[in-house]
Amino acid sequence: MQHVRRWCSAVGLLALVLLPISIHAQEPQAISAKNQFNPPAHDPFGVTTINQTNPKSSNEPDIYGALASGSAAQCGSGIANWTTTSAALIPIVSCSLTFSEPGFVYLAASASLGIASESSSYEAYFRLGADSTSGDPGTERWVNIYTDSSDGTDKNMAVSKIVGVTAGTHTFYFLGSRFSASGMVNLYNPILSVLYFPNSSSIKACNANLNGNWTTSSETLTEINSCSLNLPQAGHVYMNANASASFVNQAYEVETRLAIDTTNVAGSYRWTNIEADTGDGTDESVATSQLMPVTSGTHTFKYLAGRSSGTGTVNLFDPSLSIIYFPAGAVNAVRCGQGGAGSWSSAVSTFSPLASCSMQTGNGVVFMDGNASAGLNAPTDTAWEGLFRFSIDGIGLANTDRWLNVYPDSGDGTDRVINSQGLALLPQGVHSFAFTGRRYAGTGTVHVFRPALIVLASPTKIFIPAAIK
Repeated sequence: MQHVRRWCSAVGLLALVLLPISIHAQEPQAISAKNQFNPPAHDPFGVTTINQTNPKSSNEPDIYGALASGSAAQCGSGIANWTTTSAALIPIVSCSLTFSEPGFVYLAASASLGIASESSSYEAYFRLGADSTSGDPGTERWVNIYTDSSDGTDKNMAVSKIVGVTAGTHTFYFLGSRFSASGMVNLYNPILSVLYFPNSSSIKACNANLNGNWTTSSETLTEINSCSLNLPQAGHVYMNANASASFVNQAYEVETRLAIDTTNVAGSYRWTNIEADTGDGTDESVATSQLMPVTSGTHTFKYLAGRSSGTGTVNLFDPSLSIIYFPAGAVNAVRCGQGGAGSWSSAVSTFSPLASCSMQTGNGVVFMDGNASAGLNAPTDTAWEGLFRFSIDGIGLANTDRWLNVYPDSGDGTDRVINSQGLALLPQGVHSFAFTGRRYAGTGTVHVFRPALIVLASPTKIFIPAAIK
């Protein structure tokens, strides 16, 4: 049995802030070997660039972009394009916050990855870090990006974790490097969301991280990791789980899902294909999130996986499960899109909602989580590239853009996860939220399974930390 770290705490109000930092070359950090492959010896420091413009973007105005220099926003807002050839872990974005009391932070990083202009295939490597630019080895994520007949394969990546914090100043990092091959690692709109919860209220959390790899050849969904909470009253739980999926011996498609006690969370099903390539195989970031009502009493929250098709061994690195419980009235929490049920399709280049809803917010920050499975509607369908983003009150947030390619294959087509998180500062009132999508390129119909949008907001409080560093 693998060793699982669990962490639980009673906590309170949300607070968050960002400050982008300058990025400098640093000594290469040791990266553990994966599937017997080692990091590239060439280009140990590499070249890293940060751009405020995105070569794939439509350059639409973003009314929330100014939050990048404000007192409450996601870390990384305003960085539209980040590239590196370095084998050293380099800070992509970071945030420093000063807390007046102990508590915990929920760290959630996401980005779109693609091929840089006139570049070639690569494998990228990521970690989260708390007060360390070496990062936490229990948050490792690998993603392969390839050239194709168009502008290259685009994918999403996700990594998250709950971290306990003391009073005082702490710095949180989203780190990245090139793990193998010769292409330039290319990220679009990298975002690190940092949510702080002090110990002074009845909000609770638990975290289950499996530091290492988890494997199965079973087609029955099996528990990866879990954690339990004894809840004093009814409320909601925000559930987030992710991992790095990799190739071991043969191609496979993995299905992941969340569960509460003995009940599967229906809208949380996600599928991902892993294939062989000329290196150590395709690596993908897998993720799923849901918001669920819960009763009082003790509940166990689970992250499950199984092989959906193929003959290969499912291999997940560092699977992470984060659970945050909000008692009734602590926050306004809404799950849009009927909890991720059904599917959404589009063959046009204009945005339409995958999931949408309205809710009352206080004068402060809202946290949004959008996720889904993407694939072909039928095995005979043609390839497509989709573009997905959040919108608030009918205005799209271009700095949350996520691109994703889906191709035909020998089975039912390539399945991948769409994943994005972000923050926005809003005045008190009723606001409409949507996770939207459109076809960006290709001739196929964009098809999304069980899209989910989760929105969390304070009903009355302004979300600001004790101090901003």
